[in-house]
Amino acid sequence: MKKYEILEHTADVGIRANGKDLSEAFENAAYGMFSIITNIEEVEEIGEYQIHIQSRDLEQLLVDWLSELLFIHTVKNVLFSKFEIEIEEKEGSWLLRGSAKGENYNKDKHAYHTEMKAVTHHILKIEKSDGYTVQVLFDI
Repeated sequence: MKKYEILEHTADVGIRANGKDLSEAFENAAYGMFSIITNIEEVEEIGEYQIHIQSRDLEQLLVDWLSELLFIHTVKNVLFSKFEIEIEEKEGSWLLRGSAKGENYNKDKHAYHTEMKAVTHHILKIEKSDGYTVQVLFDI
């Protein structure tokens, strides 16, 4: 199963990510997002950010997860390459707990491919079949 694939869109870019479970699909969506931003293979797992998110539904959880990573990237100039999360449903909402590992952007080391402005709800979907597939579009 392929981690993710790029979805071309008129003025934006999206991804479709796969996983054996929700957590892996969300991790692969984050991996795909940072693969659009930079050459992710060059990003070392030097620093770690703990992330805890609670959302009313899975679609919003996906947007919140990717938006939080994009926020950290933008504000702290951090690139991520490794994601480890757990997702659970609890008392009518969804909880995501985990970490993102990476390092500070270094212009001499990291190529910068695409600047992302936001994670959108356009074409957003989560499907369950043999595992999970998530789809999301980014405003660039």
